[in-house]
Amino acid sequence: MRMGDSVPGILTDEWKFVAEDAHRVAERVREYDRDCRLAVHVPTHQLGVARWTVASFAEGGAWMIAFRCRDPETGEPMIGEPDERVLWLMDRFDMWKQANPGRLAKAAAEIQRRRAEHLEEADRERNAEMAEKFVRGWKLKEGIKDKIYVPAGAGGIS
Repeated sequence: MRMGDSVPGILTDEWKFVAEDAHRVAERVREYDRDCRLAVHVPTHQLGVARWTVASFAEGGAWMIAFRCRDPETGEPMIGEPDERVLWLMDRFDMWKQANPGRLAKAAAEIQRRRAEHLEEADRERNAEMAEKFVRGWKLKEGIKDKIYVPAGAGGIS
């Protein structure tokens, strides 16, 4: 695990962002919630999740430690290299998801619908390309030229 910059903000002294880790957990934390970052408490090496919040006490917003990671089975602080348990804890403590279960399902359905549309469009384009290649190959085999040049003023047409 490689540590990055210090976490700026109130009550975040001695916390640093995790820049890189073996299992790409820091990257997946950002994917799960774009306002969150994986952090580590430097003296204890305990993992935590920092969240960007807009608050009245900090103009524009501030980073705050949303929670310190603890092993779900033993309750011991999670120390060292991050793993899947961090993402499990984020899912467990996701208040928006708990308060809006229907909206989350609708959002997931919308993402799946868009993905299916995108795949259908890609299939149509690929099929059109294959059809063009087939026709071009057939014309080549039969000796039919794609473009026929008729010089201007060539007889018969007035």
